Amino acid sequence: MRRIMNLELSFRSLWKCIFIGLYMPLQGVALHRTSAMLLLPKEPRPSLNFIIEVAVFYFVTGFLFALVYFVIKDALPGKKRYTRGLFYGLLVAFGVVFGLFVSIIALDFNGKFDLLTPYKIKAYVVTVFDQINFIIAGMLLGVIADKKEIKSNQARFDKKGLVIASAIGFTAYPAMNFLITILTDPIISLVLDIPKDAVPWFYTGVFVPLAVNGAVIPLFYCLTKDAFTGSWMRKSLKFFLLYYFGYIVISVIFGVPFGFKLQALINFLIILVVPTFFTVGVTAKLQN
Repeated sequence: MRRIMNLELSFRSLWKCIFIGLYMPLQGVALHRTSAMLLLPKEPRPSLNFIIEVAVFYFVTGFLFALVYFVIKDALPGKKRYTRGLFYGLLVAFGVVFGLFVSIIALDFNGKFDLLTPYKIKAYVVTVFDQINFIIAGMLLGVIADKKEIKSNQARFDKKGLVIASAIGFTAYPAMNFLITILTDPIISLVLDIPKDAVPWFYTGVFVPLAVNGAVIPLFYCLTKDAFTGSWMRKSLKFFLLYYFGYIVISVIFGVPFGFKLQALINFLIILVVPTFFTVGVTAKLQN
């Protein structure tokens, strides 16, 4: 009987993941069309093929976004279903989306360090509205994930350890990504045709925003670590696998509809492995 109930629960959860996967493309398109009309009125309308490609990637993103939530939701803080979903949406928005999405400013080779070029302003707008999409979807997910109101949950963790881990992540995460990129360039180059005078800007635009991700990853771990069992090493490994394959992979591959070469994106994913694992591991050790 218990096995049947678990299967039924898993089936219901799967359908809810599919629902969020279908919901996020619709909301994403609506948000970006609204932002374009209000903030970027001269921006040409995207082609139908582009919209379809983005919708497909949004579906996979939304599905994984919901799937991970069902794994960690009982560990997340929140007095209400929607507040727990809000916490989750904010963690993903700032711990994943911001640094990876806004780094598109690095491709503004002409504007370089001018942070207010039309290209960069568009990137800022897109990033903000993508974050809003995750936050709203997170609140909706929190409501539909449970039938009844949840019990108040307060995550317990070492605050001093979190501050130290976040400080390390803020500095070490972008620095490690940069160093690995430089050291492995002959093997796994980002295969981009970057003008020589724009190289300093490119590396700055790609890796500096990742400092935000590096600072938030420790908080993300601390708020969800009780969802995992075992030693601090096992917990850190489980969190890393969930974070990397549940968020990072699809977020980076999302660059395909926007014209990024798949090989460059795969190489970037390889570069992100060690810094992400290091940041999670340091946080888990400090929380042990």
